[in-house]
Amino acid sequence: QRGRPMEDVGEMVRRFDRNGDGAIDREELPGPMQGRFEELDTDGDGRISTEELERSPAFQRSDRDRR
Repeated sequence: QRGRPMEDVGEMVRRFDRNGDGAIDREELPGPMQGRFEELDTDGDGRISTEELERSPAFQRSDRDRR
């Protein structure tokens, strides 16, 4: 579903976070999304946190587009 609301970021993390550490590792992302891993992992720690997703331009753009 396109243009998911910001409150669904946590849901997305839970869906992909197979090891339960509260973040998404590269291996946990579906293949097509792995190409965007570095863009989303803004602090370079090898994990994508809920906060990083909330700040990502893709989620901010989706939120603006719904208005």
